[in-house]
Amino acid sequence: MYSSPTLLRYATIPTTFFLLFLTWHLCSLSLPPTSSIPWISFPEPSNITTSPPPPLHDTSNILLVLKTGASVISSRLPAHINTTLPAAKHLLILSSLSQTFSGYPVHDILVNVSDSWKQHHQDFKVYRQLQELGAENQDAIQELASQSAWDLDKWKFMPMLFESYQQAPEEVEWFVMIEGDTSLSWTNLIWWLSSFDANKPRYMGAANKCVVGPLNGQLFAHGGSGVVWSRSAVEKVLEVREREGVENYDRRWEEITNKNCCGDVVLAAAFEEAGVRLTRAGPMLQGATPDSFVWSLQDWCRPPITWHHVSPDEVEQIHDFSERWAMEQKEGVPYFFSDVYAEFLAGRRRAETPLWDNGARKPWEGNHTSKAECTRACRLDKYCLQWMFAEGELGSSCLFGQFFSVGEALADEEDEEGRIGNWTSGWIEEKVEKAIMNFGPC
Repeated sequence: MYSSPTLLRYATIPTTFFLLFLTWHLCSLSLPPTSSIPWISFPEPSNITTSPPPPLHDTSNILLVLKTGASVISSRLPAHINTTLPAAKHLLILSSLSQTFSGYPVHDILVNVSDSWKQHHQDFKVYRQLQELGAENQDAIQELASQSAWDLDKWKFMPMLFESYQQAPEEVEWFVMIEGDTSLSWTNLIWWLSSFDANKPRYMGAANKCVVGPLNGQLFAHGGSGVVWSRSAVEKVLEVREREGVENYDRRWEEITNKNCCGDVVLAAAFEEAGVRLTRAGPMLQGATPDSFVWSLQDWCRPPITWHHVSPDEVEQIHDFSERWAMEQKEGVPYFFSDVYAEFLAGRRRAETPLWDNGARKPWEGNHTSKAECTRACRLDKYCLQWMFAEGELGSSCLFGQFFSVGEALADEEDEEGRIGNWTSGWIEEKVEKAIMNFGPC
C-alpha cells in the first residue's frame, strides 16, 4: 500500500478538513490497543548469541516478493538490484506491467483480476494505458498520475497471495513482501524468522487499524513496512478458497477490494476469515525512515528489519551498513536500532530548520510570540527535547516534542491557515544528546 509520507504536516489544518482528508486518503495508521494483538517476544540482548545462529544470508526458506508499480520501477528497482535482490534465492517481482528489467523478470500480477474489472473500472484506467504504452515507453509511463497508480495498487494484494504460493518451491516456509521504497536487512530478518515455527500459521507486520469503509476497524499489517506470512498461513486461506470454489471466492474478494481503500487491509481480512490473526511485528517492520523514526528507550535494543519511504540512495546506504555489520560481527548476530542511530544520526548537528516537520505535537500554552520564546520555553521545560514554531494569519503556534526525531521537509506552500510553509523546527541539542546517552548500551 502506498501511504503519504507527511500526514502530520496537516496538523494545523482545521479539524473537519483534516478528518475529511484522512478519510479520503487511506485507512488510519494509528496503532490499535496492544492488548488486542499478539506481541512478539524477543530474547534478552545478553542471550542473543548463545544459540546457534542460522547461516548468514541463507534465504532458501524465504520467497521475497517485491511489489512495485510500473511508473516507479525505473527509479526504485535499480537500488534493490544492487543490494537486496542478489541474496534472494527465491524472488518474485510484481507490478502492473510485464517486462524484463536488467535481467529480472517482472510479472503483471493484475492479469489474475477478472477482465470485467480491468476493462471497465475507473481504477484500471491507468492499467489500460500501461498495456497500450508497453514497457519500452518508460518516459510516458512515468508521467502517469500517481493517484491513479495508488488506486490500482490495492488490486494486487489478493492475487499476490496466491501467485506467490503457486510460484514457491517446496523448501519455502516464509513469504516476505516489501515495496519498492522499502529497505530490508537480510541479517536481521533471517535471525528473527529463526525464532518462529514456520509450521504454524503466522501473519506478521506493523500493526495498523483501518477507520474507513466496510472494513472499518480491521487490524492489518501495513504493506509499505513489509508483511511476512508463513506457508501454513496461506494454506489456511487456500482451504477457505477451495471450499467456496476458486471462482466464487475470487469474485467475492474482488468485490470487497472494490469497496475498500487499501489492499493490505483486504489481505488482513482474508487471513482473519481463515482464522489467522495479525501478530504485531513493529517496530522491527517499520513504516518510517531513520530520520522520521521516533527514537525511544523501548525500541533501542530491538532489531530493525525494514524501513519505509526510503530513497534509492538510502536503500543502498542501509544495505551497505547491514552488510558491513554482518562481515564484522559473529555470524547471525543482529544489529539494533541503537546501531543504526550510531551509524547514521550520532554526531549530526541539528540546526534550526525552516520548512521542516520534526514531529513535535504538544501545544505550549505560554506566550508563543516568537521562535526565540518557543525555543526558550522548550529549553526550560523538563521533558521538551525539540520544538516547532509557525506564524500565520490566525496567530502563531509553538509545539513541544518529548522525544527525538530528525523529521522531514515540508512542502513550500501554505495550508488554509497559512502555516504549512511557515513551520520551523528546532532541537535542544544538549538535551537530545543526554536523553540518547541515558538509553545506554544494549
